[in-house]
Amino acid sequence: MKAFQLNLVTPERELFNTSATILIAPGTEGYLGVQHGHIPMAVELKTGLIYYRDASNGLKYYIWLAGGILEISPDGVHIIADEALKPDEIDIAQTKKALDEVKKVLQGKPSNMTTTEALVELEEASTRLKLAKMHHKHHS
Repeated sequence: MKAFQLNLVTPERELFNTSATILIAPGTEGYLGVQHGHIPMAVELKTGLIYYRDASNGLKYYIWLAGGILEISPDGVHIIADEALKPDEIDIAQTKKALDEVKKVLQGKPSNMTTTEALVELEEASTRLKLAKMHHKHHS
């Protein structure tokens, strides 16, 4: 399978710049699969997990992101994420605490969070926790 250049950046840092054979990303209109030779396009990303296979070692990698833009061009695929974390960067205790706060809001209990903010946090925290659990399962 032919490879393409793939990089992911956030406003704070570059998470990776690698050669990949496949990418699956959470577009706002559904998941998008990308391989070498994909037509050029730009896609808005939603909160979720991206998956890619590294061309150098054949390993699968997952990254959590909170929205962004994916651009496919002849020179590769570029992801500009609002926020992104590798599995080992996710703080499980903090994520569970965020979910507890969301539950309080959704149950109508006093909180500093609005219902809309709680729903966004629910999506973000639940996908972070899912990735952290997948990573922990495979590395323990």
